[in-house]
Amino acid sequence: MKIALLVFLLLLLPVAASSQNIVPPEVVQFENVHVDDDVKTVAVGNANRHYSLFCNVKAAGCITPEPNKNYLLFNKNTRWKMPGAAGRGSDELMDYVENFTRATVAI
Repeated sequence: MKIALLVFLLLLLPVAASSQNIVPPEVVQFENVHVDDDVKTVAVGNANRHYSLFCNVKAAGCITPEPNKNYLLFNKNTRWKMPGAAGRGSDELMDYVENFTRATVAI
């Protein structure tokens, strides 16, 4: 019984360790914006990648980022914990986003 418990715990160790991996959000900057009817397309990016974010111009959260300002881009791989926080805010944020929009979100 003790050996089975030890084997079980050893098998869980990599899973627990991988859940603690920190994957910070990407830092991106505004590149351009295009509005077509009610759809705003905002291009953001950095030296490594570029993203297109879409929103309905009538939505309260449909903003245009400011040029030359850094923004944090969260995606499904982001695992980030604010210093001093009890849990990883990125997990709760992405659960919310995936349930309602299934999209990448810039904050």
